[in-house]
This record gives sequence, C-alpha cells and structure tokens, in this order.
Amino acid sequence: MFRLPYLLLVSVSVLLLCGGCSEREASAASATRATSPDSAASAASATAVPLPPRPVPKILICGPALAEPAASYTVADFEAIGETKLAVFDPYWSVTRDYSGPLLRDVVKKFAPNAKHVEMTAIDDYRATFTAQEWQTLDIMVATRDQGSAMSVAEKGPIRVVIHHDDPAAIKPLRPKWIWQIIEIRFD
Repeated sequence: MFRLPYLLLVSVSVLLLCGGCSEREASAASATRATSPDSAASAASATAVPLPPRPVPKILICGPALAEPAASYTVADFEAIGETKLAVFDPYWSVTRDYSGPLLRDVVKKFAPNAKHVEMTAIDDYRATFTAQEWQTLDIMVATRDQGSAMSVAEKGPIRVVIHHDDPAAIKPLRPKWIWQIIEIRFD
C-alpha cells in the first residue's frame, strides 16, 4: 500500500544525490520495475509524478592566478575550449578507452596563462596537483566524455583527468593524479 510512495522517495533521493543516471542505468531500472511481481498492481493505482529537472553540473574555477574573476563552468564550457580525442590506457579498467575533452595545457591557457600549479578537487575532497612542467610535457586531459558519452557522477564525471602515454607501464606512477568527479579547479 505505501510501498510505491516509498520507492518514489528513494528514487528521487538517489537522482538528486547522484545527479541522475545514465541511459543504460535508467533502462535497467525500468526493466526491473516492469518485471517485479507487484509492480503491475501498484502501477495501476499510481499517478505519474514528474521528476524535477536534472541540475547542470558546474565546476568552480578559482585561484590567485586567474585571468578573470572566479566563476563556475559547465561541461559544455570545457568542451568549447577545444576537443582532443585520445585512446588512453586506463590503469583502473586495465583497458584502452576513448576519452575526449580539452588538454590541461589548453585549460590553463584559457583561464590562467601564468599559473605554476593547478590543484583539482573531487566531490569527496580528494585533491591532485599538477605542475607546469607536467601539463607542458604530458598529454593530461580534462576528459568530458568516455567512449563518446557524457559522464554522470556515477560514471566518474562530470569531468575527470586521464593521462595519455605510449607506454602503459609509465602511467602507473601517475595513477594518484587520475582524479574524477571534479568539482573545483584552482590555479596558483
């Protein structure tokens, strides 16, 4: 009797906390709901409840080296900086994946050309710092897409760092810098 309102409350809570789900997750959840034994009876008596609009994730750009005042930017703003596509060996998946987004050197050029360090902060307060030498010599990407698709928070998005190198073994010492679920980029 009160099972459907409880499920709706849990579903909306998950959507708000995680920033939504990918189409793959949504179709899996839909299939699960359709095959549950008491879903037909519950659905017949339920009224459709519209979901709130999904918030657009924004990343705070700040720090003393900024050329402009601190502001928040969307994934589309990052994609407008320039798109590079790289096949990158992902040490966490142990496979090569296709990522796209601007290179960190281009992000620095746009926001803080005189920066010496860039510190990125994730949603869980994990931080990774990059030096000018690193972004000038390595292909460090601020990835906005994985396998051609935008990334939800559940998929380590909305933006994340990946580092391209011809030798997958050379990536291993750089693993701590593979930061994801980035919410802030600070230029010093």
